Amino acid sequence: MSIDKLNHTEDRNVEEVEKEKDDSKNIVTVFDIASEIEKALRDVKKRIEDDDEEFNKSLSNIEEMLKELTE
Repeated sequence: MSIDKLNHTEDRNVEEVEKEKDDSKNIVTVFDIASEIEKALRDVKKRIEDDDEEFNKSLSNIEEMLKELTE
């Protein structure tokens, strides 16, 4: 086996390793997906809690106005 052939094979393997490193940056893991879902669910929960609080305030205001009207 000649040295040129070994060098060529070695270079190709280095290129493949570099490509794999580049590809690994683009890999999405289950943990990444789960983290995104968890964040989205926290955001939705916060919005629901905020909306619920605003709704309860509005309901209380309506009840107070109705109470004043009936007095």
